[in-house]
Amino acid sequence: MATLSAPKYRARLAELKSDSVPWNPTLCGVIRSGRGYNLTDEEIRRDIEQNTPARITDARLKEIDRAFATCGAAPIPTPKDSQDARIPAQVLVPDPKPRATKVKPNFIPSKLEQFARRCDGFDFADLKARSPIRPHTRTPASFLHALYRPGEKVIVFDIFESQGAGTLTRGADLEPYDATILDYLRKPHLGKGAWFLANPVDGKTIFLDRLKTEKKPDGRTCRAEENLTAFRYLVLESDKADPLLWIAALVQLPLKIAAVYSSGGKSIHALVRVDARDKAHFVEIKESLAPLLVTLGADDGAMTAVRLTRLPQCYRAEKDRWQELYFLNPNPTETPIHQLPTQP
Repeated sequence: MATLSAPKYRARLAELKSDSVPWNPTLCGVIRSGRGYNLTDEEIRRDIEQNTPARITDARLKEIDRAFATCGAAPIPTPKDSQDARIPAQVLVPDPKPRATKVKPNFIPSKLEQFARRCDGFDFADLKARSPIRPHTRTPASFLHALYRPGEKVIVFDIFESQGAGTLTRGADLEPYDATILDYLRKPHLGKGAWFLANPVDGKTIFLDRLKTEKKPDGRTCRAEENLTAFRYLVLESDKADPLLWIAALVQLPLKIAAVYSSGGKSIHALVRVDARDKAHFVEIKESLAPLLVTLGADDGAMTAVRLTRLPQCYRAEKDRWQELYFLNPNPTETPIHQLPTQP
């Protein structure tokens, strides 16, 4: 290993060997950590290859190349004096000067068009054809049943600002369940459509000082970060990008995309499985993905663990459109969707 004394960097490298940690976001964490210890990109790349559990394939090498590109160019360390110049880079202590303010990524339409062009012509029919589960066979309840684990609770909404219209508890795998139990949300009476909280909750009502308001003086909630029982999903949505260009971009990304569906308006939502250990790990994954995804059109503000997203197969009367399901894969891999086989 290139470094002699870099515990955080060594911990990052160890995550590469874990099946439960997403490969691509972890790569960026390794690269940034290694650069923080003044390691060269060549040293970091060698360590990554040595700590990869599987044989290094051409696909893996391309993923590593993409990770270095996503993280940008490596900074050139400047030794403070001639004595530092004789010390190997791996034992230099990073300069304690304040870090420069991060540049917030912005949507660049030309970048989206350029990226989408690689999959030109890919449309919603192509997306449905690659869905392991046929989208038209799903109800709101059977959609959620496919994505969550036995015993997990998912809050559903017909009013965005509410505490929920109900909570679905996912049953055992082989246990019969009522696929129509959420059909009352197919056409919500207020006509604004329906939502679900992307990550499962404990089903408890808690009281938080930070949520106290004039209308809610006790800070009562069942949909706060403290209620989450897993940080499994990240929501990608875009109100700015052209829907077809956004789809053509999504299907090329090496992300574990579990579902793609419409908002019943212009926006297309994607549910990405990240399997973060906790909030800190979730934020780290989000920050590693945001520069690329926001540039392509993703809404940075939607990439939170406590996020409501549209519930597919429900009608949004105010737009006179259905929140249509296009793709559903309960066990996604990092294989880009456009490379998946079409279903018979």
